[in-house]
Amino acid sequence: MKRTLAGILAVLMLCAGFALADTESAAGDWEATVAFYDGQEIELSTVGITWTMTLHEDGTCTTTMTYAGVPMTETDRWIQTGSEVSFDSGTVMTLADGKLTVEQDDILWTFVRTGAAPADGQRTEGSADITGHWTGIEGRLAGEPLVLADVDFVFEIDFLADGTYHVYSSYNGEETALDGIWSQDGGALTISGFHSLETEGDNLVLNVSEEAAFVLVRADDAQTAAAPAATQPAEAGSAAGSWVLTRGEMGTSTIDPATLGMASTLVLNEDGSVYLTTTQSGKTESFNGRWSQNGSSVNVDGLAAELKNGELRIEASGIILVYERAE
Repeated sequence: MKRTLAGILAVLMLCAGFALADTESAAGDWEATVAFYDGQEIELSTVGITWTMTLHEDGTCTTTMTYAGVPMTETDRWIQTGSEVSFDSGTVMTLADGKLTVEQDDILWTFVRTGAAPADGQRTEGSADITGHWTGIEGRLAGEPLVLADVDFVFEIDFLADGTYHVYSSYNGEETALDGIWSQDGGALTISGFHSLETEGDNLVLNVSEEAAFVLVRADDAQTAAAPAATQPAEAGSAAGSWVLTRGEMGTSTIDPATLGMASTLVLNEDGSVYLTTTQSGKTESFNGRWSQNGSSVNVDGLAAELKNGELRIEASGIILVYERAE
């Protein structure tokens, strides 16, 4: 069971990591500069309006609108799914071409950054020439390791001398390829399409985001890392029933399993047994395990979970798998 849930985590975090890496984070400081109304463009500075917004990495945000010298500040929460930025207040913004836009009362507001965006191709210290073929041995989410071989996940990257790179990954027969550019200037490494690239001893760490990363070794030095240890189950309880995976949550980003061709059903039986089925790219596997519960805290074969607002939220290595009861 642990291996199977880890497999789900690997697909949600690592496969989707390519898409997340190429999607700019909306976190940071923003200011509305122009508004469009009835086909006309209005420079906000000319009408005495300022509207600033700070989207924090922890999912909170603060907005301040000032009109005629009178400020009004509000707080909210936000979450990003691809280019869509949604707020608890009901507002939905779109992130595209480095700008945030929102339409309210037939007015289209446009925000631009007032601070630096999260870096794409962030520079970090390196040393030896990294040209060559590298193999992923481990995935990390919020610092927790996941051995790629344990979930049959393949990740390979070639750093070519012409400054380009080629990525190949495979999971359950589903193959993914990605190309980009990289550079090395003395002790500084730069890579496009990912958050950053850094050295760790003789290895490389390819950061997909601030929380997710691959650990790479040269192909000739490929080795297996130690698998994370399972925790012990707690007491039995009563969250029995059938559950269906509806989404994954990683920081302020959400991942729809359907976009990865994935489906998962979790059955918690009254006798404390677990039956899990997963389908990925048309391939279905079934596994058995144990579960237990103490109040709202649930242990699913060694993975901590919580019953909250009618959902079963399984957390591991910084990602939350959200299951809802099957109809």
